[in-house]
Amino acid sequence: MKKCICLFIVSIIFLRVNSHAQITFEKSYGGLADDIGYSVQQTQDTGYVVAGWTASGWLWQVYVIKTDSLGDTLWTRSYGWVGDDRGYSVQQTQEGGYIVAGFKYCWPTSSDAYLIKTDSLGDSLWTRTYGGMGGDYGFSVQQTQEGGYIVAGGTNSFEDGFQVYLKKTDSLGYTLWTRTYGGVGADWGMSVQQTQDRGYIVAGTYNYSGSSQVYLIKTDQNGNVAVAEGSSTELPKPLLLQNYPNPFNLTTTILFNIPTAVVGRVNLAIHDICGRHIKTLIDSELDPGIHQIEWDRNDDKGAFVSSGIYFCMLWNGGKIHTQKIMVIR
Repeated sequence: MKKCICLFIVSIIFLRVNSHAQITFEKSYGGLADDIGYSVQQTQDTGYVVAGWTASGWLWQVYVIKTDSLGDTLWTRSYGWVGDDRGYSVQQTQEGGYIVAGFKYCWPTSSDAYLIKTDSLGDSLWTRTYGGMGGDYGFSVQQTQEGGYIVAGGTNSFEDGFQVYLKKTDSLGYTLWTRTYGGVGADWGMSVQQTQDRGYIVAGTYNYSGSSQVYLIKTDQNGNVAVAEGSSTELPKPLLLQNYPNPFNLTTTILFNIPTAVVGRVNLAIHDICGRHIKTLIDSELDPGIHQIEWDRNDDKGAFVSSGIYFCMLWNGGKIHTQKIMVIR
């Protein structure tokens, strides 16, 4: 008998119905303030896991609820500090833990995509944030066949408007590659799944001239576009800037691509979180293609920079592309 699970976003009301649309149980969860449920999945033990956000504690925090098969609470967890942290997608992982995607608001004007990995009891094993100097949002996450994670969402850190944001990480949440897709409209990736050929399919929306349409993108295993339906441009463009490892301690390798259609001088520089110039890595003409350069954590004077958040900024063809870099001890 087929069953349907419904999650309503009203102070977390959880309905489970059977194939005849009959409610088998109805539960509500939350405290005295607002609690929002956004994603639900049945777990290996026939219970359920719910993700969203809560204002019952310190402003908005990511909120995860684990229930048994009848919807009775086994445990709840909240994640994040004082601010605005939201969970939009939850999946149980192969080893029985959970992965949650969402975003973390970063004072004063931007937000970062947010990934949280927990054990089977919801205790955090690690958290990762991703993004540039604009807004970056994670709306969907799935564990991939090789044990890493694929995250879809939206970003305006790399172009003037919002673009679909696709990020592949390893099993510890460290970035392997990042891609953006879209054109001059507002484009969002709302759901991602790995396909049988180890590529990815992304569903979302794009908005151009006030009209929204469904946006479907099929990529290969490296995020390169095979099919894009409903785009506001002819073909989505890959992201031009990334680095690995990130975070790093001593040295990181910065990769970037100069498209054949773009000519002119290339400037690649490191800035601190306050926008101050730290290091010029490249300031010259470059041929089209993929390039890489290492940053050894030194500034222009050869001094070792302190740990913290930095931004790698690429100027080329009249556009600026930004990648956030984490330096750790």
